[in-house]
Amino acid sequence: MVGLRGYFLSIACVMLASQVSSAQITPEPLCVIYYVDQNATGPVHDGSSWCSAFLGLSDALLVAGGCDTIRVADGVYTPSTQGLDDPRDATFQILSGMTWEGGYQGCGAYRPEVRDVDLYKTLLSGDLNGDDDLFFGDNSDNSYNVVTAKAALETATIDGFSVAHGNARSPGINSGAGIFFRTGSLNINHCDIYDNHANDGGGIYILGQSINITNTHIHDNTADYGGGGLDCFGCSITLVDSEISYNAAKNGGGMRLVVGSLSLERVIIRGNRASELPGGNAGVGGGLFLFNVTATINNSLLVDNRAAHGGAVFLSDHHIDVSNSTIVRNFASNSRVGGGISIQSGTVDLTNSILWGNRGGLGTTLITTQIDWGGGGSSIVAYSHNDIELWNTSLERFQGNVGNFAADPLFADEYGADNIPGNSDDDFRLSSSSPCINRGDPMLVSPIGATDFDGNARTVGCRTDIGAYESTKINIDNDYDSDDQITLADYAKLQLFWGAIAGASNEADAYTCVFDTSSDGAVNLADLPNFVEKLEDFSQPVGHGRSFAY
Repeated sequence: MVGLRGYFLSIACVMLASQVSSAQITPEPLCVIYYVDQNATGPVHDGSSWCSAFLGLSDALLVAGGCDTIRVADGVYTPSTQGLDDPRDATFQILSGMTWEGGYQGCGAYRPEVRDVDLYKTLLSGDLNGDDDLFFGDNSDNSYNVVTAKAALETATIDGFSVAHGNARSPGINSGAGIFFRTGSLNINHCDIYDNHANDGGGIYILGQSINITNTHIHDNTADYGGGGLDCFGCSITLVDSEISYNAAKNGGGMRLVVGSLSLERVIIRGNRASELPGGNAGVGGGLFLFNVTATINNSLLVDNRAAHGGAVFLSDHHIDVSNSTIVRNFASNSRVGGGISIQSGTVDLTNSILWGNRGGLGTTLITTQIDWGGGGSSIVAYSHNDIELWNTSLERFQGNVGNFAADPLFADEYGADNIPGNSDDDFRLSSSSPCINRGDPMLVSPIGATDFDGNARTVGCRTDIGAYESTKINIDNDYDSDDQITLADYAKLQLFWGAIAGASNEADAYTCVFDTSSDGAVNLADLPNFVEKLEDFSQPVGHGRSFAY
């Protein structure tokens, strides 16, 4: 009896364990890769391979879902209007967890899986009738929103596409002509978003949640009211290695962000403008309009933006942290102040940055044309180790304001090869004689792997440089005038800063950083032997004692 009871008990235990095990194991969703190519030869178009690809992205979206990936070959794709009362409602909708990849060579190529988003351009277009010229033509019949992303509870990704020719100017649908994003999380990588027009958020409109944008160009979009390039309410935005340029709106020509957070890392904000509507009020925030926002701007370039107030940046409430950035040639037309940064209220920490050549109305040249902290309400600016045009020592009264100066930053080629300002060939890297080299805050040590705007090591030399670019010129030891040779002219430089002691002042720290070759914390006699040795060595021709190891 005992043996039989034990037999049945053992069977029951096995069955129970099986039930528990099956209850605990949740099968992973089956993720599928679908292919889209308007030139696929078929004869079957089920998306299973490049030559059996769906002919349109809309076809793929009828079957794809969840964690699926859709790969799209080069070409121009418009959303399907089938079954719609209003054809302009046609849109490409990305679902939660889905990934779109553009830029493939596609069917007919020797290697159809080869991907190059610059060479094999994949355009998602709102020009439903194909009657638009570039930036011109009749767009009154274009899609309201080229791409929509709604309820993306799992992060969705758009990678390697151009998104253009949306027109969201109607009483019912008036936001996000390029991309309309609401609720969830979205990644935008390697995209080109241009020629989209809306009342708000010409290029991209975001309502809540978070968006991460990398290696993307948002340009030549317009909004009648806010956020020509990008408009966001109550969200978190991260931009890395991207550019926002030549967009226009009443407020926030490049971007408007109302309540939320913003992080810019190696980003160009160039040539955007906040203008006026007919009969409207003055435009605010040519590059960035920030209201109740916590923002970080690092290793970035803000140049040639225009507005009535706040040429590059307008801040109302909360905080901006600007570090190692270059803010130049921005303009506030209706004000004598705030050509660079205008603070209506809130706080700004400005560190290791250049503010130069920013102007107010009538070409005003005041310190407040670079940064204006007196717009009303409580506004506090903390400056540390910046090159600010028209800076004067009376401004050192503000807390934490040390190491600032006013000297021409001596950019490598500010107006570029064509000598015309405002073009992409303008070079704001530092020339070898720039006063911004080795003048950054000595208390800020760049973390391992930190880079500048170009992706080069952030600290080359004994201290971080000021501005978006780190000088890549590694001078010959004791070549103090940066002419690539060691002569008595370098000795004259050494004499000029004789007696400098580290810690005595910011200037002394900079001098000892360069001239204290003996590392004893001062520029003194201990530094002469090394200089004389290099002077004698450099005076000999190569092959007679002179080496190449400089």
